[in-house]
Amino acid sequence: MRDTHEVDFGLLFCEPRHVPLYERLGSRAFEGQVHVEQPGQGRVRLDFTDPFVFAPGMAPRHGMLDLYGLP
Repeated sequence: MRDTHEVDFGLLFCEPRHVPLYERLGSRAFEGQVHVEQPGQGRVRLDFTDPFVFAPGMAPRHGMLDLYGLP
């Protein structure tokens, strides 16, 4: 991701059954809040599944992330 898309970290949402796979690939749980825009609802907290970040050395693990758009 860093070389191809010039980003510092990735954010993903996964079903609980996929957690072990993403952890083996280096993703770590994000223990904060994630906000997105939803049509007809405006800005909402995305909490239907657990967020994970990739590149944990540079990625935030706590706090609040706002995607400022659709998920």
